[in-house]
Amino acid sequence: MPTREIDYYGVTFDHGVPADDMNPEVLQINILEMEEDNGAYANKGILFQVDPAKYASVSILAVPRCCQRRKGTTDRLRINSAVETRVAIQAGMSWLDRVQQLENRGELRPAKPVV
Repeated sequence: MPTREIDYYGVTFDHGVPADDMNPEVLQINILEMEEDNGAYANKGILFQVDPAKYASVSILAVPRCCQRRKGTTDRLRINSAVETRVAIQAGMSWLDRVQQLENRGELRPAKPVV
């Protein structure tokens, strides 16, 4: 019997966000499901109002970062971590070994604090 809910989303980023990039607004799309809270989360987090009835049972709302209230506060760390995890897996090494490799090469930069 087919399910009426989406149970997984996958996104792959192919490169890290440079530490000196002052505007790390990468392609960041949030998938918002409306049924559980009748659109409350979506209407709180995006810059326009949505009618959750339009998305009930048949559609999802994909919202790019430019239309959301939050801006790249955590994008760099999250995306770069995902990229490095993928690189480590492809190289057959652990994530911690990859971090050590980056530290040894002087390529690991601390994330900017979220305020």
